[in-house]
Amino acid sequence: MQGGRGGASQQRQDGRADNTVVADDSDSGSPADVPPAEDVDDTPTIACTRCDNEWDLSYELDELHTGNQAVEQFALDHKRHTGHFPDEVETWRAACRHCPERSEHLGERGAFRWAETHARHTRHAVTVHHATDDETTLVESE
Repeated sequence: MQGGRGGASQQRQDGRADNTVVADDSDSGSPADVPPAEDVDDTPTIACTRCDNEWDLSYELDELHTGNQAVEQFALDHKRHTGHFPDEVETWRAACRHCPERSEHLGERGAFRWAETHARHTRHAVTVHHATDDETTLVESE
């Protein structure tokens, strides 16, 4: 290997006879077609086909300061105002086996808490499952 850390290029043998590879490390490593970081708008967006709309989550990030919970906060607000979750929000679902009561939650714990409370107060059995999973858990009163 020739050249040191201070050199702008390094040479090495590539394993084949008389073939030398020259790597120029004087470039900063960023391709010319990549815009500067401050020019990139990486604000997350969320869509709802039922509402036929798409929103960026700048309000949740800048005003509500929700950080990595911005999608969850928007989804909960959307459900509260429209009665349904936006696209691609997968929920935990609890449904009573004896009455029409049911509940959707973003977190597993919330769904099981609702199921346990409903079962305790009504003595009804409740099924709990995730929207993308076929496995169902039965929650019964004690």
